[in-house]
Amino acid sequence: MNKFYGKELKDMTFGEMTLLSVDIQILSFEKSNIPQKHINDSLVIREGLLSKCINDGGDYDRERFRREFNGENQLELVGAFTEYEVVTPKYIH
Repeated sequence: MNKFYGKELKDMTFGEMTLLSVDIQILSFEKSNIPQKHINDSLVIREGLLSKCINDGGDYDRERFRREFNGENQLELVGAFTEYEVVTPKYIH
């Protein structure tokens, strides 16, 4: 759990670290049944931070954060592909 928004913790900017703390706070509020007003207030703060982080090049989607926080990361392929083969199914059931 050392990677959020597609970045290692050590590579995050101050703004991204602050956004991460707000995302953790919102998740905590949701799990603790905190009144929706507090969650909404935190989401407003998140939007302000998001606009400051947008040029830092991360993927700041809340659902991606939730998956990363819960250890449900999707496998990401990195690399260059130079050959491919077109496969067509012979039988469709």
